[in-house]
Amino acid sequence: MSNAFNDELAGAGHNSGATPAELVGDEIDSALAQYVDRSTALVKSATDRVVTDNDSIGRAADTQAMIRALQEAILARAKDVAAPHMAATNVVKSRTERFLADLAKADEMLTGKIRDCRTAQRARAAAAREEQRQMEAEMRGPEVVNPQVDSTPIALPKVRGDYGSTVSDRALTTYVYADARKLPKALFEMPVVADAIQKALKVYMKAHPKTKGVTASTDMTTTHRRPI
Repeated sequence: MSNAFNDELAGAGHNSGATPAELVGDEIDSALAQYVDRSTALVKSATDRVVTDNDSIGRAADTQAMIRALQEAILARAKDVAAPHMAATNVVKSRTERFLADLAKADEMLTGKIRDCRTAQRARAAAAREEQRQMEAEMRGPEVVNPQVDSTPIALPKVRGDYGSTVSDRALTTYVYADARKLPKALFEMPVVADAIQKALKVYMKAHPKTKGVTASTDMTTTHRRPI
């Protein structure tokens, strides 16, 4: 079925029966064809090049510069090819998002109402449990000076809608600690924690360069700048 969106993407070739995606594929293949020889030559140069001294380092860096320049040229050409199609996609996306905005708000509103109702139900259940505990303590007599309080979170029954929707509780565990210095050393040795600490320190140390207990360790890494 023809429509304005497909006609705009396909242009004059739409009657050929090719999809918009196929037409864009043909267009980008045609655009990239001009770079094949240059790309092949640079890949071969990089593969064959031997780096053993400063002169060969310089030549390798020059080859890298040419590779990166070619990459940028290819990406720029690809963006040119994609631009009209991206514009059409962006129009679809933005108009759809605007259309969905009220539905998203309604969905969020119902989430809040359900959450508030479940919170109130949980509070009433906790109050009833406490009342029951106090009654049992009174029945056991004054010898029970400090009966144990049940602090287990209230799990409410699952609720099912007429069309199969379900609302249920899920345990959410949060770990609370008073002093990070007392946490296990192995925790800080985990790669994910070490990386997070390094990222946080890079930001923090810019504002507090003389933080007690933290020193900067400098190492060297090789960088490469293309000629201007």
